Amino acid sequence: MNLHEAEKFLSQRASGSESEAEREAFEQWLETASENELEELTGKWDLTGNGRAMPGREEFFAELENKLNELESDTIPEVVHLPVWRRPVFRYGVAAAVLLAFAGAGILKFNSNQHSSDHIAADVIIPESPAAGVILTIGNGTTLMLDSANAGQLAVFGGADIVKQADGTLAYRAGAESAAGEVVYNTLATPRGRQYVLSLPDGSKVHLNAASSVRFPSVFSGKDRTVELEGEAFFEIAANPSKPFRVKVQNAVVDVLGTSFNLMAYPEEGRIATTLLEGSVKYSGNGNEAILKPGQQANDLTGRRSSFKVLNKVDTDEVIAWKKGLFTFHNADIGQVARQIARWYDVEIDLRVPVTAHITGEFPNSMELKEVMKVLELSGLKTKLEGRVLQIMSK
Repeated sequence: MNLHEAEKFLSQRASGSESEAEREAFEQWLETASENELEELTGKWDLTGNGRAMPGREEFFAELENKLNELESDTIPEVVHLPVWRRPVFRYGVAAAVLLAFAGAGILKFNSNQHSSDHIAADVIIPESPAAGVILTIGNGTTLMLDSANAGQLAVFGGADIVKQADGTLAYRAGAESAAGEVVYNTLATPRGRQYVLSLPDGSKVHLNAASSVRFPSVFSGKDRTVELEGEAFFEIAANPSKPFRVKVQNAVVDVLGTSFNLMAYPEEGRIATTLLEGSVKYSGNGNEAILKPGQQANDLTGRRSSFKVLNKVDTDEVIAWKKGLFTFHNADIGQVARQIARWYDVEIDLRVPVTAHITGEFPNSMELKEVMKVLELSGLKTKLEGRVLQIMSK
């Protein structure tokens, strides 16, 4: 048995369709599998984004064997396939399938392991209950509400012209005084249910996801270009080898020369995920370092049992689906899905479903919350909205 066959076996075991010979072959493979093979296997079956780290090699053997044995007496519920119809996106109606798999024990359980006036709406779909608008706080503490600002120059501050462009995005442009004076820092923050695009003074672009913020100088006057991120953003970095670009996030740093990458670091996710699309980046954090190639993702789990790994051949389309106005999930645990719903629809989640529930599918973030609740209910769940608290329960 090889790694691909081992992955296939786990899928068969989850549905109870494996043979005794296949199980014996899998147990033999476990005894000879390399650390890299185990890490790749657990990267697909254990890395759920809920902050739980991958067990050590020996613990992995013991836990997996125990879970396999438990399946002898456990019943695996049937997988439910449901059609979900999108509302039109870019004038096209698209059908998406949502798959929820529930398993009380066994392999799937093992898985769970603004100098301005106001503010302009960003070029994104606004959900039914957006929080307060996108806010820019400039160096002197002035707060600019971007949603109501008209296109044009909003302020001249810190050696930069602050401009709201015709497409609704924000741009910092070097002004006449950019070579002199103290560098001041600004913070752009999005509420739940909103996204925004910022052009930095060097021409780099930051696509900020919901419930996120980026802190940056009005002018990049030092030896490098450093910004700080909370939440999630997609970066398109203007090349400048003589002045490296750096992103600080929690207790980690991503160093860049010229590239595009996604950086996700919501505290509630319990991990920092750096996904490279083009170019090259170096991730450093928690005593770990890795130079990424396109298609790779550095995952740094930040929980009590911190762990670090680099995943190869990541589905980058899924990673940046949010940037296109989509929710895209591939075998995502229900906790991860619930947290995304909370950030976009500005609700608190009361999750009363085992984390062994997984979802695969795609739907637009233009769906109203009540439509999302209907999808969950058709999937065998029960939902209830009380104020801004959404309860997700088993029926």
